[in-house]
Amino acid sequence: MRIMNVKMPRGILVLSGMVLVGTTVSCKTVPVAPQQNEPIVSLTQMESGTRTTSMKLLRISATIDGSCRIVFTRQSVRYEHKSWAKPKDVKFDGEPWENLDQTPPVWEKYANNLDLTHAYIAERKGRDVIALETTPDGFDLYFDDAPNGSAPYSVSIMIPMVRR
Repeated sequence: MRIMNVKMPRGILVLSGMVLVGTTVSCKTVPVAPQQNEPIVSLTQMESGTRTTSMKLLRISATIDGSCRIVFTRQSVRYEHKSWAKPKDVKFDGEPWENLDQTPPVWEKYANNLDLTHAYIAERKGRDVIALETTPDGFDLYFDDAPNGSAPYSVSIMIPMVRR
């Protein structure tokens, strides 16, 4: 298990675009056992004083040649083609996303339990641009592969889970 602790008592901490003032924060990765017929979901817990926020780790990978945008809302995940070829070998949270005109089926399982407006990129791999922009309803994920030919891309997105 890999543990990352970030502690800064009574100061200002900037963590992926969030500013936390006068608080102690630590992060750690926690394995979660899957329920029957459910894929393994990695969660990270962010502890702030006595509050704990669980995080959904969403992984997306594809072979990209050109540019596209993926729009995330609670209701849907929508692929928008921008230039050159459509992506190939797209995986959404470990599952093949074969029909880019439809929301991946796995999205319905946890979309209502996520705070999409606070999502951020935890890790990105690719030869060009992968960017995330928050929106009032969720976030947009951009891939832009400008060099000639296609290349593999992957991104890990952390999304806070809503406590109910």
